[in-house]
Amino acid sequence: MVDYTRFNSKQLASRLLFITNRKNMHYLRKTTLLAILAVIAFASCKKDELETPQISALSIVNASAGSPGVNVYIDQTRLSDDLFTFGKNIEYFNAYSGEREISFYQGSNKNASGKFNLKDGKFYSLFLTGKWPQTELVLLKDSLIKPATGKAHIRFVNMGTDAGVLNLGLTNGSTLISQKAYKSSSDFTPVNGNTGYSFVIRNNAAPTDTVSIPQVTLEAGHSYTIWAKGVKGELGNDALGLSVIKNY
Repeated sequence: MVDYTRFNSKQLASRLLFITNRKNMHYLRKTTLLAILAVIAFASCKKDELETPQISALSIVNASAGSPGVNVYIDQTRLSDDLFTFGKNIEYFNAYSGEREISFYQGSNKNASGKFNLKDGKFYSLFLTGKWPQTELVLLKDSLIKPATGKAHIRFVNMGTDAGVLNLGLTNGSTLISQKAYKSSSDFTPVNGNTGYSFVIRNNAAPTDTVSIPQVTLEAGHSYTIWAKGVKGELGNDALGLSVIKNY
């Protein structure tokens, strides 16, 4: 497993040169060609002075309850041939650092768009949130640090529409992370690894108002995002719930 704390920009450039773990990903194909041509031109003037491109890592989560399958674009390039549906996430992929415009389309209609300044060598998670079609974009900087031996890291992200301030706890009554408002996130915090957890979210103002998920085993040496999704009061797929993302 990769130790992200040891990544520098050159390592990111080599490890993240092409999008990983996703089929039919085409992002940066055109810009990569332009970059190669620029490098060749530069090299003809000054040999052995090639610069490594600045690379960031980005993950995207569809937390917009009620959303149809959408297309995701970075600048003018479609990220995937597959439609991106509610509750799904796109694992970390490479993106050139600097200002990037990320947009979400339903067919030819742009539903949400934002420009974000991605720093070299940094990891980010972008959430499309809000009840469709009233959406917002929330960018989180992911401070991934290798857990201590025998430990895993978790953070809690509240993307539960109309759910109020939430606490993340366990079904045994304990609280792990408290008082996270809508669209906010905790820092990553250590817990025992290779252990099963029955997570539950509780409304901070009404602790008996809970939503839980089946037991999840967190592997030692890995980091996870536990995130509240859906809309309070809705039923079915859009109901308030919890999901778990394995960051690495």
